[in-house]
Amino acid sequence: MTGEIEALERKRAEAMQAGDVDTLDALISDKLVYLHSSGGRDGKESYLGQIRDGTITYIRVAPPEPEVVLAGDTAIVFGRMNADVVRAGKDLALDYDYLAVWAKEGGQWRFLAFQPRPKAN
Repeated sequence: MTGEIEALERKRAEAMQAGDVDTLDALISDKLVYLHSSGGRDGKESYLGQIRDGTITYIRVAPPEPEVVLAGDTAIVFGRMNADVVRAGKDLALDYDYLAVWAKEGGQWRFLAFQPRPKAN
């Protein structure tokens, strides 16, 4: 089952880079809490809206190599985000560790939460 979550993390990264809002919409829980490395916080609609309107453009997203811990219908993902992003017209090089949460909703895994943190030395 951890392989399924790893595949979903790759699919999420690919959709981010492609700006594929439809795929992201299908993956993301309506209860999403997405914390940004800049300190901002988004729910599902505001996060997808920023991708849709070009406020956030993922130029390159490196394939994730997540470590997955399963606890019932919840998957905790420890990963590394390495990406080139344009946010509100500013070029950003992102390189940090993250914690993501996937939860089963109606029998389907949905991306529920994301928290970045500075890279460990």
